[in-house]
Amino acid sequence: MTSKKLYIIGNGFDIQHGMKSRYWDFKEYLDDKKEVDLIDKLEGYFDSDALWSDFEETLAYLDTEQIIDECMNYLHSYGAEDWSDAYHHDYQYEVQQRINLITETLKQLFTKWVLNLTLPNTATENMVVVDKNAIFINFNYTDTLERLYKVTHDKILYIHNKAIDLNSTLILGHSRNPKNTQTLDQLYNNEDTDVRVAEGNRILDDYFSETYK
Repeated sequence: MTSKKLYIIGNGFDIQHGMKSRYWDFKEYLDDKKEVDLIDKLEGYFDSDALWSDFEETLAYLDTEQIIDECMNYLHSYGAEDWSDAYHHDYQYEVQQRINLITETLKQLFTKWVLNLTLPNTATENMVVVDKNAIFINFNYTDTLERLYKVTHDKILYIHNKAIDLNSTLILGHSRNPKNTQTLDQLYNNEDTDVRVAEGNRILDDYFSETYK
């Protein structure tokens, strides 16, 4: 007989079994890996007080003005004596590099961290009663249900995907719909806007849509 039970599993489930899977643990992992540049950028572009406690939701509030200010040094005047054709793209390149660090590099390191998570030897002492024939909606990236409780994969829906290897595509992001906010392109794009700035604004706008889940 098929069970009609439905379990919804979150990070508290892994924590219950002694796994160090809090966002503060991810911060410690980055510290151990000497990822100073990434940490500095994350804490500079987001609310550092909220970042490591509500990591994914904080990703919705990127300080775009900070990135723009940092990159203004690469917005060379068209009348500069040492003008180079490369100056047509330097500003946009610098904006993109910063976005890549807090998206692509962040996801790579996040995946490595999840794969590095382990259950302590005492995990079995904290097991709870679970109907293995139930259906599970799992918001975690880990395979604790399969490994510790022997729940078969076909009974688990991994909402944000499961970390299997370094090529796993984990869904990491915020839930703030970018359609509900005015874009930089809408705010600042007019006939007087430098085309390089307009392209940089679109890169920043794309960040919000690409990190929305």
